[in-house]
Amino acid sequence: MAVLFIVNPQSATIAKSGSLLNSLYKRNITSHEVDIALYTIGKDKNLAARLTPVTDAPTHIFIEGGDGTVQTVLTEFMRTQTQNKDKQADFPDVTLVPGGMTNQIAKNIGLKHRHENAIMAALKGKNIKKRSTAMIEVQQGQTRQYGFLFSTGAVPMITAFTKNKLHKRGIGGSLAVAGGILRGVSGRKNDVLHNTTISVQSGSHDLNEDHLGTLVTTLPGLILGLDPFTGTEDAPLRVLYAGQNARNLPRNAAGLWLGHKEKDRSRDGILSWNTHGLKYRYDGPAILDGEDITLSGAPFEIKATQPLNFVY
Repeated sequence: MAVLFIVNPQSATIAKSGSLLNSLYKRNITSHEVDIALYTIGKDKNLAARLTPVTDAPTHIFIEGGDGTVQTVLTEFMRTQTQNKDKQADFPDVTLVPGGMTNQIAKNIGLKHRHENAIMAALKGKNIKKRSTAMIEVQQGQTRQYGFLFSTGAVPMITAFTKNKLHKRGIGGSLAVAGGILRGVSGRKNDVLHNTTISVQSGSHDLNEDHLGTLVTTLPGLILGLDPFTGTEDAPLRVLYAGQNARNLPRNAAGLWLGHKEKDRSRDGILSWNTHGLKYRYDGPAILDGEDITLSGAPFEIKATQPLNFVY
Protein backbone atom coordinates (compact mmCIF):
# COMPACT_ATOMS: atom_id res chain seq x y z
CA MET A 1 0.00 0.00 0.00
CA ALA A 2 1.51 3.32 -1.10
CA VAL A 3 0.23 6.43 0.65
CA LEU A 4 0.93 10.03 -0.31
CA PHE A 5 0.59 12.90 2.17
CA ILE A 6 0.10 16.27 0.42
CA VAL A 7 0.34 19.42 2.55
CA ASN A 8 -0.20 23.07 1.70
CA PRO A 9 1.60 25.03 4.47
CA GLN A 10 0.10 28.29 3.20
CA SER A 11 -3.48 27.23 3.99
CA ALA A 12 -5.00 29.30 6.79
CA THR A 13 -5.26 26.71 9.57
CA ILE A 14 -1.94 25.05 8.75
CA ALA A 15 -0.13 28.39 8.66
CA LYS A 16 -1.54 29.14 12.11
CA SER A 17 -1.40 25.76 13.86
CA GLY A 18 0.94 23.59 11.80
CA SER A 19 0.39 20.49 9.69
CA LEU A 20 -0.94 17.27 11.21
CA LEU A 21 0.24 15.19 8.27
CA ASN A 22 3.72 16.67 8.46
CA SER A 23 3.84 15.97 12.21
CA LEU A 24 2.80 12.34 11.74
CA TYR A 25 5.28 11.85 8.93
CA LYS A 26 8.18 13.29 10.93
CA ARG A 27 7.35 10.97 13.83
CA ASN A 28 7.89 8.06 11.44
CA ILE A 29 4.49 6.40 11.63
CA THR A 30 5.30 4.22 8.63
CA SER A 31 5.32 0.45 9.05
CA HIS A 32 5.98 -2.57 6.91
CA GLU A 33 2.30 -2.40 5.83
CA VAL A 34 2.27 1.25 4.78
CA ASP A 35 4.78 3.12 2.65
CA ILE A 36 4.18 6.86 3.08
CA ALA A 37 5.64 9.73 1.06
CA LEU A 38 5.26 13.42 1.91
CA TYR A 39 4.80 16.16 -0.68
CA THR A 40 4.77 19.80 0.45
CA ILE A 41 3.28 22.35 -1.91
CA GLY A 42 5.72 25.21 -2.44
CA LYS A 43 4.97 28.90 -2.83
CA ASP A 44 5.49 28.72 -6.58
CA LYS A 45 2.39 28.32 -8.72
CA ASN A 46 3.74 25.53 -10.93
CA LEU A 47 2.11 22.78 -8.90
CA ALA A 48 1.19 20.74 -11.95
CA ALA A 49 4.79 20.25 -13.09
CA ARG A 50 5.98 19.40 -9.59
CA LEU A 51 3.13 17.06 -8.70
CA THR A 52 2.89 15.09 -11.95
CA PRO A 53 5.81 12.72 -11.17
CA VAL A 54 4.05 11.41 -8.05
CA THR A 55 0.49 11.08 -9.38
CA ASP A 56 0.92 7.58 -10.79
CA ALA A 57 1.98 5.61 -7.72
CA PRO A 58 -0.24 6.03 -4.62
CA THR A 59 -3.28 3.94 -3.73
CA HIS A 60 -4.41 6.45 -1.06
CA ILE A 61 -3.75 10.20 -0.92
CA PHE A 62 -4.29 12.50 2.05
CA ILE A 63 -4.70 16.19 1.23
CA GLU A 64 -4.32 18.76 4.01
CA GLY A 65 -5.40 22.24 3.02
CA GLY A 66 -8.42 24.31 2.06
CA ASP A 67 -10.89 24.04 -0.80
CA GLY A 68 -8.43 25.58 -3.28
CA THR A 69 -5.78 23.02 -2.36
CA VAL A 70 -8.19 20.11 -2.76
CA GLN A 71 -9.31 21.42 -6.13
CA THR A 72 -5.76 22.00 -7.39
CA VAL A 73 -4.41 18.62 -6.32
CA LEU A 74 -7.36 16.53 -7.51
CA THR A 75 -7.41 18.46 -10.79
CA GLU A 76 -3.83 17.39 -11.44
CA PHE A 77 -4.64 13.78 -10.62
CA MET A 78 -7.75 13.96 -12.81
CA ARG A 79 -5.81 15.38 -15.76
CA THR A 80 -3.20 12.65 -15.41
CA GLN A 81 -5.92 9.99 -15.34
CA THR A 82 -7.67 11.52 -18.36
CA GLN A 83 -4.44 11.47 -20.37
CA ASN A 84 -3.71 7.86 -19.41
CA LYS A 85 -6.95 5.92 -19.83
CA ASP A 86 -5.29 2.67 -18.71
CA LYS A 87 -5.04 4.12 -15.20
CA GLN A 88 -8.56 5.52 -14.86
CA ALA A 89 -9.75 2.51 -12.90
CA ASP A 90 -6.80 2.90 -10.50
CA PHE A 91 -7.63 6.36 -9.14
CA PRO A 92 -6.46 6.39 -5.51
CA ASP A 93 -8.70 6.64 -2.47
CA VAL A 94 -8.79 10.19 -1.10
CA THR A 95 -8.90 11.53 2.46
CA LEU A 96 -9.33 15.26 3.01
CA VAL A 97 -7.88 16.86 6.15
CA PRO A 98 -9.38 20.32 6.70
CA GLY A 99 -6.63 22.93 6.79
CA GLY A 100 -8.08 26.05 5.18
CA MET A 101 -10.48 28.77 6.24
CA THR A 102 -13.85 27.44 5.04
CA ASN A 103 -13.18 23.75 4.20
CA GLN A 104 -16.53 23.22 2.52
CA ILE A 105 -15.39 20.15 0.58
CA ALA A 106 -13.78 18.45 3.58
CA LYS A 107 -16.85 19.11 5.73
CA ASN A 108 -18.95 17.18 3.22
CA ILE A 109 -16.72 14.31 2.10
CA GLY A 110 -13.61 14.62 4.27
CA LEU A 111 -12.60 14.25 7.89
CA LYS A 112 -15.09 16.06 10.10
CA HIS A 113 -12.55 16.52 12.87
CA ARG A 114 -9.04 17.83 12.47
CA HIS A 115 -7.34 15.29 14.71
CA GLU A 116 -4.47 12.81 14.39
CA ASN A 117 -6.70 9.95 15.56
CA ALA A 118 -9.06 10.56 12.65
CA ILE A 119 -6.15 10.51 10.22
CA MET A 120 -4.79 7.29 11.68
CA ALA A 121 -8.22 5.64 11.47
CA ALA A 122 -8.48 6.55 7.79
CA LEU A 123 -4.91 5.37 7.22
CA LYS A 124 -5.57 1.99 8.82
CA GLY A 125 -9.08 1.61 7.43
CA LYS A 126 -10.69 1.25 10.86
CA ASN A 127 -14.07 2.77 11.83
CA ILE A 128 -14.22 4.71 8.59
CA LYS A 129 -16.82 5.75 6.06
CA LYS A 130 -16.49 5.77 2.30
CA ARG A 131 -18.38 7.89 -0.16
CA SER A 132 -18.26 7.78 -3.95
CA THR A 133 -18.47 11.34 -5.32
CA ALA A 134 -17.75 12.70 -8.80
CA MET A 135 -16.07 15.99 -9.58
CA ILE A 136 -17.40 18.66 -11.91
CA GLU A 137 -15.63 19.12 -15.23
CA VAL A 138 -15.94 22.57 -16.82
CA GLN A 139 -14.82 22.40 -20.46
CA GLN A 140 -14.47 25.44 -22.70
CA GLY A 141 -12.72 24.62 -25.95
CA GLN A 142 -9.64 22.57 -25.07
CA THR A 143 -9.51 23.91 -21.51
CA ARG A 144 -10.78 21.68 -18.70
CA GLN A 145 -11.16 22.73 -15.08
CA TYR A 146 -12.26 20.49 -12.22
CA GLY A 147 -13.95 21.09 -8.88
CA PHE A 148 -16.99 20.34 -6.74
CA LEU A 149 -19.05 23.54 -6.67
CA PHE A 150 -19.49 25.79 -9.71
CA SER A 151 -21.49 28.98 -9.47
CA THR A 152 -22.38 32.04 -11.50
CA GLY A 153 -23.81 35.39 -10.49
CA ALA A 154 -24.95 35.61 -6.87
CA VAL A 155 -22.47 33.30 -5.15
CA PRO A 156 -19.37 34.85 -6.79
CA MET A 157 -20.71 38.26 -5.80
CA ILE A 158 -21.35 37.14 -2.22
CA THR A 159 -17.88 35.56 -2.15
CA ALA A 160 -16.31 38.83 -3.31
CA PHE A 161 -18.25 40.70 -0.61
CA THR A 162 -17.10 38.17 1.99
CA LYS A 163 -13.45 38.48 1.02
CA ASN A 164 -13.42 42.25 0.59
CA LYS A 165 -15.58 43.24 3.56
CA LEU A 166 -15.75 40.49 6.18
CA HIS A 167 -12.30 38.90 5.94
CA LYS A 168 -10.71 42.32 6.22
CA ARG A 169 -12.57 42.77 9.51
CA GLY A 170 -11.11 39.52 10.80
CA ILE A 171 -14.28 37.51 10.25
CA GLY A 172 -13.47 34.19 8.61
CA GLY A 173 -14.68 30.67 7.98
CA SER A 174 -18.34 29.72 8.23
CA LEU A 175 -19.26 32.93 10.06
CA ALA A 176 -18.08 35.01 7.10
CA VAL A 177 -20.00 32.83 4.64
CA ALA A 178 -23.17 33.17 6.73
CA GLY A 179 -22.72 36.94 6.85
CA GLY A 180 -22.34 37.14 3.10
CA ILE A 181 -25.41 34.98 2.47
CA LEU A 182 -27.56 37.01 4.88
CA ARG A 183 -26.48 40.27 3.28
CA GLY A 184 -27.13 38.87 -0.19
CA VAL A 185 -30.69 37.71 0.50
CA SER A 186 -31.63 40.71 2.63
CA GLY A 187 -33.75 43.58 1.50
CA ARG A 188 -30.53 45.49 0.80
CA LYS A 189 -29.24 42.85 -1.59
CA ASN A 190 -28.71 45.34 -4.43
CA ASP A 191 -25.48 46.55 -2.85
CA VAL A 192 -24.12 43.00 -3.18
CA LEU A 193 -25.99 41.36 -6.08
CA HIS A 194 -27.06 42.28 -9.60
CA ASN A 195 -28.47 40.24 -12.47
CA THR A 196 -26.21 38.97 -15.28
CA THR A 197 -27.13 37.54 -18.70
CA ILE A 198 -26.89 33.78 -19.16
CA SER A 199 -27.90 30.94 -21.47
CA VAL A 200 -28.30 27.45 -19.97
CA GLN A 201 -29.52 24.28 -21.68
CA SER A 202 -30.00 21.12 -19.66
CA GLY A 203 -32.53 18.45 -20.52
CA SER A 204 -35.97 20.06 -20.69
CA HIS A 205 -34.60 23.36 -19.37
CA ASP A 206 -33.72 26.04 -21.92
CA LEU A 207 -33.09 29.34 -20.14
CA ASN A 208 -31.98 32.54 -21.85
CA GLU A 209 -32.33 35.65 -19.72
CA ASP A 210 -30.79 37.84 -17.10
CA HIS A 211 -30.43 35.68 -14.01
CA LEU A 212 -29.56 36.08 -10.36
CA GLY A 213 -27.35 32.99 -10.14
CA THR A 214 -26.76 29.28 -10.63
CA LEU A 215 -25.20 26.62 -8.43
CA VAL A 216 -23.99 23.26 -9.72
CA THR A 217 -22.45 20.68 -7.39
CA THR A 218 -21.77 16.99 -6.88
CA LEU A 219 -21.48 17.44 -3.10
CA PRO A 220 -24.18 16.03 -0.80
CA GLY A 221 -24.61 19.44 0.81
CA LEU A 222 -23.10 22.87 1.28
CA ILE A 223 -21.56 24.67 4.23
CA LEU A 224 -23.47 25.27 7.48
CA GLY A 225 -25.87 22.42 6.72
CA LEU A 226 -27.39 24.30 3.78
CA ASP A 227 -28.72 22.00 1.05
CA PRO A 228 -30.95 24.04 -1.28
CA PHE A 229 -31.12 21.42 -4.05
CA THR A 230 -34.49 19.74 -4.56
CA GLY A 231 -34.03 17.78 -7.80
CA THR A 232 -35.18 14.14 -7.81
CA GLU A 233 -33.65 12.92 -11.10
CA ASP A 234 -31.08 10.11 -10.91
CA ALA A 235 -28.08 12.14 -12.07
CA PRO A 236 -24.84 13.35 -10.41
CA LEU A 237 -25.03 17.11 -11.08
CA ARG A 238 -27.30 18.98 -8.68
CA VAL A 239 -28.49 22.33 -10.05
CA LEU A 240 -30.09 25.39 -8.46
CA TYR A 241 -31.19 28.28 -10.68
CA ALA A 242 -32.50 31.68 -9.63
CA GLY A 243 -33.99 33.73 -12.47
CA GLN A 244 -33.97 37.47 -12.99
CA ASN A 245 -37.26 37.89 -11.14
CA ALA A 246 -36.41 35.64 -8.22
CA ARG A 247 -38.31 36.88 -5.20
CA ASN A 248 -38.91 36.18 -1.52
CA LEU A 249 -35.23 35.31 -1.14
CA PRO A 250 -35.09 35.56 2.68
CA ARG A 251 -38.14 33.30 3.11
CA ASN A 252 -37.00 30.76 0.52
CA ALA A 253 -33.45 30.70 1.85
CA ALA A 254 -34.73 30.11 5.38
CA GLY A 255 -37.08 27.36 4.22
CA LEU A 256 -34.36 25.55 2.30
CA TRP A 257 -31.90 25.96 5.16
CA LEU A 258 -34.43 24.29 7.47
CA GLY A 259 -34.86 21.41 5.02
CA HIS A 260 -38.32 22.27 3.70
CA LYS A 261 -37.83 20.93 0.16
CA GLU A 262 -41.36 19.85 -0.59
CA LYS A 263 -42.48 23.33 -1.71
CA ASP A 264 -42.55 24.25 -5.41
CA ARG A 265 -40.53 27.48 -5.65
CA SER A 266 -40.76 27.92 -9.41
CA ARG A 267 -43.35 30.70 -8.98
CA ASP A 268 -40.65 32.60 -7.10
CA GLY A 269 -38.22 32.14 -9.98
CA ILE A 270 -36.21 29.37 -8.27
CA LEU A 271 -35.68 26.04 -10.05
CA SER A 272 -33.75 22.93 -9.02
CA TRP A 273 -33.05 19.70 -10.88
CA ASN A 274 -30.44 16.95 -11.31
CA THR A 275 -28.74 16.32 -14.63
CA HIS A 276 -25.85 14.64 -16.41
CA GLY A 277 -24.71 17.78 -18.21
CA LEU A 278 -25.30 21.48 -18.90
CA LYS A 279 -24.44 23.78 -21.81
CA TYR A 280 -23.67 27.39 -20.92
CA ARG A 281 -22.94 30.70 -22.57
CA TYR A 282 -21.89 33.25 -19.96
CA ASP A 283 -19.10 35.74 -19.33
CA GLY A 284 -20.02 37.18 -15.91
CA PRO A 285 -18.49 36.41 -12.49
CA ALA A 286 -18.02 32.69 -11.81
CA ILE A 287 -16.18 30.63 -9.23
CA LEU A 288 -15.18 27.01 -8.83
CA ASP A 289 -14.67 25.91 -5.22
CA GLY A 290 -14.28 29.49 -4.06
CA GLU A 291 -11.70 30.42 -6.71
CA ASP A 292 -12.47 32.87 -9.53
CA ILE A 293 -12.43 31.35 -13.01
CA THR A 294 -12.30 33.27 -16.27
CA LEU A 295 -14.90 32.54 -18.94
CA SER A 296 -14.36 34.13 -22.34
CA GLY A 297 -18.02 34.29 -23.32
CA ALA A 298 -17.63 31.30 -25.63
CA PRO A 299 -19.91 28.29 -25.00
CA PHE A 300 -18.80 25.80 -22.36
CA GLU A 301 -20.13 22.55 -20.96
CA ILE A 302 -20.35 21.05 -17.50
CA LYS A 303 -20.43 17.33 -16.81
CA ALA A 304 -19.51 14.92 -14.03
CA THR A 305 -16.27 12.95 -13.91
CA GLN A 306 -15.89 9.35 -12.89
CA PRO A 307 -16.74 8.93 -9.17
CA LEU A 308 -13.84 9.14 -6.72
CA ASN A 309 -13.71 7.20 -3.45
CA PHE A 310 -13.41 9.41 -0.38
CA VAL A 311 -12.40 7.81 2.93
CA TYR A 312 -13.25 9.65 6.15
